[in-house]
Amino acid sequence: MERMFISLLASAPLRTPYRNYFQFSAYQARLFKGTFFAALLLLQSHLVSALPVHAQDQKLEIGQTCSFLAEETGRALNPEDLIKPEVAARLIPNQRRTGNQGRERRVIWYRCALENTESFLLNRIILVGIKTFDSQGYLLNIQTSEIQKLSLKDTSSWDRSFGLELEAKGQYYLVLREQNNATDSLGIDLKLFSHSAFDKAERQHQVFSALYYGAVLVMVFFNLFLFFSLRTQVYLLYCAYLLGSIFMLAAGDGMGIVYFWPADYNTQFGYQGAIVFLMFVALFVRSLLELKISSPWIDRVVVVFTYFHALLFLFSWFIPLSWTVTLVLKVSALFPIVLLIAGFTSIKHRKNTAIIYLIAWSSYLVVLAFQALVLEGAAWPDWTLMEVGYLIKVIAFFEMILFSFALSDRYRTIKNEAIRSKEELLALTQQQATVLEVQVAERTKELAQANKTKDKFFSIISHDLRGPLGSLAVIFNEMADKGSDLDDSLFQAIRNTTKNTHQLLENLLSWALSQKGELAFLPTNFLLTQALQPNLELFAGAARQKGIQLVAEWDKELYTLADQEMVTTVVRNLINNAIKFTPTGGEIRLRVQTQGDWLRIEIKDTGVGMSLEAQANLFRLDKKVDSRLGTNRETGSGLGLILCAEFVKRNGGEIGIISNSGEGSCFWFTLPKGGIGEALSIKAEAAILTKLAQMRVLLADDNDLHLETSGRVLKELGVSYHTATDGAQALKQFQAGQFDLVLLDIDMPELNGVKVNLAIRQLADPPPLLIALTSYYKQDLDHLDVYAEFDGYLNKPLVKEQLLKTLRPFLIET
Repeated sequence: MERMFISLLASAPLRTPYRNYFQFSAYQARLFKGTFFAALLLLQSHLVSALPVHAQDQKLEIGQTCSFLAEETGRALNPEDLIKPEVAARLIPNQRRTGNQGRERRVIWYRCALENTESFLLNRIILVGIKTFDSQGYLLNIQTSEIQKLSLKDTSSWDRSFGLELEAKGQYYLVLREQNNATDSLGIDLKLFSHSAFDKAERQHQVFSALYYGAVLVMVFFNLFLFFSLRTQVYLLYCAYLLGSIFMLAAGDGMGIVYFWPADYNTQFGYQGAIVFLMFVALFVRSLLELKISSPWIDRVVVVFTYFHALLFLFSWFIPLSWTVTLVLKVSALFPIVLLIAGFTSIKHRKNTAIIYLIAWSSYLVVLAFQALVLEGAAWPDWTLMEVGYLIKVIAFFEMILFSFALSDRYRTIKNEAIRSKEELLALTQQQATVLEVQVAERTKELAQANKTKDKFFSIISHDLRGPLGSLAVIFNEMADKGSDLDDSLFQAIRNTTKNTHQLLENLLSWALSQKGELAFLPTNFLLTQALQPNLELFAGAARQKGIQLVAEWDKELYTLADQEMVTTVVRNLINNAIKFTPTGGEIRLRVQTQGDWLRIEIKDTGVGMSLEAQANLFRLDKKVDSRLGTNRETGSGLGLILCAEFVKRNGGEIGIISNSGEGSCFWFTLPKGGIGEALSIKAEAAILTKLAQMRVLLADDNDLHLETSGRVLKELGVSYHTATDGAQALKQFQAGQFDLVLLDIDMPELNGVKVNLAIRQLADPPPLLIALTSYYKQDLDHLDVYAEFDGYLNKPLVKEQLLKTLRPFLIET
C-alpha cells in the first residue's frame, strides 16, 4: 500500500494569490501546508461523528453514513480538499444503502468517517458494488494527518474492493473517487468486511454463480439431446436462448471481460449480451408459440426486431458505445412488450403453453423493472445491487424452469400428434372392416326389427283374430245343430266381436303396407273436419249404446297439410280406443286447438285411465303391452296406437298421452297447419296447370324407381321432361338445352345435387327454378344447408299435390 505524508502533499504548487503576497522557501511552504492540513483534520474530527468499527464486526453497511459531492467541470479536486471547510460544506448526506448519481459522465467524491475502537490493528476490506470507469480510494488518518492511497483487490465480479489497515484507536476519513462512463448509472453499495467475511462472501458468490451457470448448462445439454432425438427446432432455439441468457448475465457479473477488453473497462460487452439475449429469445418464442400460425402480424414484428438486433450486434463492434446504448435503451426496450403481447395473442392456439410462457416472461420483466427502479434510486432504498443481482438469477432460473414446462407441454402435443397419426393410419387400414361391420349391424338391426314385426303380426293374428273367429264358429255351429235363435245378449256380443275384428283387419292391412313401404303418402291441404266429422258419425251409434256423450269443439275453417286418409285412421283408432275404456254415462271430448304453425287434436275421455308404466310402453313395437279388457269386456291388441304413432310421425307431427289411473286419458297429436289461401279457385288452378304443362323440365335422380314414379306424375300433369341418372349427365343436358324447372336429387354420383345447383346458377342468368328432390328428413336438410341453395324441396316419392303446392308461388308470380 502506497503511503503518503504531508511532505508529499507539499510538492503541489501553491495557488497564485499566495505567491503574489508572500515569498516562502520550499521548506517553509511544506511546513505551512502540513500544519494547515493537520489543523483541518483536527477540526473535522470534532465536527463529524465517526462510524465505530469493532473487532467482532464482520460486515458493516457504511453507504448511509457517507456524504457525496459532484466534482464541478474544470475544477478537479484532490482527496485532501474534502476536509476543507468550503468543500465539506457542500457535501450531501447519502440517505440510501445504494447511492445513485445518474448517468451523466462525471466524477463523484464520497467521504465516510471511521474509528477503530480496538486497542490493536484491524485489517478490513471496503467493497464498492459499482460498475465505474475509474475507482480510486484514499484513507486519511485524522490523528497523524497521513494519507494512504488504497490498492484495488481482485474479485469475482464487477465490484471494486480496497484493503484497509485501521491502527489501534485510530480515526480516519475514507475518501472514494468514482467516475462513470456515461452509459451506466453511477450507483454504489459500500460495505466494510473483515477478511474472513469477505472471503466467505466471495466463496458464496462463486458457489451461487457456479450452481446457476452449471444448472443452465445442464439444461442446455439436455435440450440438445432432445433436439437430436426429436428433430424439433424449438429445442435447439431453447438452447440458444439459454446460452444468450448466460452471455447476458455473465456480462452483468463481469465474467469474461478480460478476454474482450483486458486493458480497459467497457460496458459494451454488457450491452452486446443484452442484444444477443433478445435476439435468441425472439427466435425461441416465435417457435414455441408458433406465431406464424397463431398471430401472423406479431410474427412479422418479431422477425423485424430479430433482424434489427442481429444487425445491431454486428455494428456494435464499430460504432460508438453511446450509439449502441441509445439504440438498446430506446428501441430494444420495446421488444419485451412485443413478446408479452405475443403470449396473449397465442392463448387461443396453444392455451397451456401460452399461459406458462406469460407467467415466465412476466416474472422476468417484473424483476428487470425492479432492478431498474433500484438502480435509478426511484424505489426500494433498502435493496443493494448485489441482492438485486441474486434475485435476477433466481427469477431467470424460475423462468427457464417454466419454459421447460412449456416445452414439456409441447412435447406431449407432438407425442399426441404422432399417436393420432398412427391411429388415423390404423383407422384407414380398418375402414373397410368397419364399413362391413356397420353394414352387418344395420342388416342385423333390420332383421331384428323384421322379426319383431313378424312376431307382433302373428301374435295378433293368433290371439286377437283367430280367437274371436273361432268363438263365432263355435256359436254358429251350435245354432246350426240345435236350431236355436240368438238372444239379445248373444247378438250384442257377436256384433261387438264382428266390429272389433273388422277394425283389427283394417289396422293390420294398413300396418302391413306401412311396414313394407307400400302405403301411399299423399299430403294435401284439406279441412280438418273432413277427417273428424265422419268418425263422429261412425261411432255415434256405439257411443249411444254405452250411454257415452260425444262432444266436438273445433273451428270448422281449420286447414291442415297432411295425408287425409292417415289422419282419418288416427282419429278413428283414438275414438274407438276411448269408447272401449269409457264406462256407461261417461264423456268423450274431441277438441282442436291452434298452436302457432301447428294444430293440436285432443281426444279426452272420462274412462279408467292408465299408470305411468303402461304409458311408457305405448306407441312402441319393441315393448309388450299387457292386454286390458274394456269397460264392457272389449278386447284390444295395441296395434291401433302403434299405427297412430307411425301415421302422425309420417305427417311430421307428434303424439302423446296425459293420463292417471282412474282419472281418464287424453290422447293428443299435432299436424302442420294449412291455409285457406292455398285453396285456389278452379280457374286459377287451371291457369297454373297450363303454365306447368308449358315448362321444360329436367329430372335428375340416380334411382330408376324414383325416376319412374316421378315421371308418371309429370306425365299426368302433361309436362315434357328429360331425365339424367347422375350429376355430370344432368349438367351436360342443361348446357345442351334450355330448361325452366330442374328437379335434382341431393345424393348422386359424379356431382351431387348441391354442386350441380351451384354450377347451373353460374351458367344461367337468370337461373331456372331449382327444386331439391330428396329422401332426407327436414332436420337432415338443415345440416346439409340445402335451403340456402335451392328454391324449394320435395320429399320422395314425388307427389302431384306436393309439386303443385311448391310451384304455386312461382307460377302465380309469372
